[in-house]
Amino acid sequence: MTTTLSDPLPRGSFPVDHLFEQELVDNNIQFERHPALRLDNVRITPEAQVRTGEHQAPPARVERYAVQMRDGSLFPAIVAARRPDEIDLYDLVDGNTRLRAARHKHVLRDTFPAYVLLNVTWAQCREIGVFQNQRNGADLDKAEVLKWVHEALQRGMPLTRISRISGFSYNKVKQLNGVHDFDQRAQRLTMPETVQELPGGAKQLIADELQFDAIFKETAQLAADSAMPVAELKPIVQAIKAAHSEQEALTKLADERRQRQSAIDAHIQAVADGKPGVRPPYPVQMLKHLTFLVDRDPHDLVEHSATTRDNAFKLVEQAHRRLGEALDLYRASEWSVSPSQAAD
Repeated sequence: MTTTLSDPLPRGSFPVDHLFEQELVDNNIQFERHPALRLDNVRITPEAQVRTGEHQAPPARVERYAVQMRDGSLFPAIVAARRPDEIDLYDLVDGNTRLRAARHKHVLRDTFPAYVLLNVTWAQCREIGVFQNQRNGADLDKAEVLKWVHEALQRGMPLTRISRISGFSYNKVKQLNGVHDFDQRAQRLTMPETVQELPGGAKQLIADELQFDAIFKETAQLAADSAMPVAELKPIVQAIKAAHSEQEALTKLADERRQRQSAIDAHIQAVADGKPGVRPPYPVQMLKHLTFLVDRDPHDLVEHSATTRDNAFKLVEQAHRRLGEALDLYRASEWSVSPSQAAD
């Protein structure tokens, strides 16, 4: 019989986890409370596990749990799934360390309290494993959590739920979702591998903001060809979004590519020479440093040390003069912005 939250159970007969049970009820997962599930009938099936083999039941923790069990300490119930096609056989979902400790030569327990899940998929088993480990157990390895997050995104799980279960912030999950969408589109459009190597922030920006395939493709290719940082990519994407037609957007992208041809050539040559650690082209570095500068509070740029204050003052003075010269060049060029745009 399926257990519900209202089922009366004798006090102390089962280590009830109310939060876990509520999670199961909220997701329409049926379960049973087994005060003494036979451990001989519990198996480790990779499909039901969220942890990789090397991270299951660390020996030092198993030894510690075994001592505590031998001394009579109480532990939370393990979680297992009953397969509908196999009688009295259960796949462990959560509780590797407890199971290993219960089978320890100094403990040798025959049974253990268990929540038994009914009619669940492997994906649901892994989801529950993430929920339990991030809430109670040792935190999952980041790679294990990321693997599950990508699986959840593939299944279309709401981002808020992924965030709550994984422990990642909503913004982090949103970025991962953007990366996932980008990779799916790039694969569908048969784009080269260099595009897949774009940083996550660039992928999210392009995937979130650009809906037309032709514009998406050209923007991603430009960013990859020039090793463009996100700070440089953002204004380009905004300008493309402001275009009145797809053709106008593509024309803007062609102009951007022409202006960056030297950076593109330098990056392509660096890759061909096998120098992945080569410094970005100078225009890329310049925009990165300027972005860092304008993000600072003015007080952050004031040196208070008596020994270095004079040198710092001279550098700020020189930077002010050089930036003024650059502004004069911008104002004299075809890219000059209008006074109203400059005020923004």
